Amino acid sequence: MKASWVNAHYIRQREGTELARPVAPRIAARGGDATAAGLPAIVALLRARAETLEQLADGALLFRGPFEGPAPELATQHLTPAALDALAGLPAAPAPLKGPAKPSRGPSGQNHRPKA
Repeated sequence: MKASWVNAHYIRQREGTELARPVAPRIAARGGDATAAGLPAIVALLRARAETLEQLADGALLFRGPFEGPAPELATQHLTPAALDALAGLPAAPAPLKGPAKPSRGPSGQNHRPKA
């Protein structure tokens, strides 16, 4: 139990770029695309809930895993003509992810938050 906590603490202290290197081969081993852009941002997003690199790789598959699409019978059932019309305006592929936004720092080194 304590080892899991220490491991999770280590993961939370690392930057996304540091964690992306050891996670990438684990994603590839699971059939995902570890070379696509945005992996450091994905890992940074997931690190708060992961205790191991394996858990990070499993979570990253949501974004970098193979996409097989819906089963044909489900597509026929749910993609009605109205739904197909609504989907026609969407792009074929999503835009690539950009890195997480960095908060600006004030003179004291603290995060700057504008007052409402």
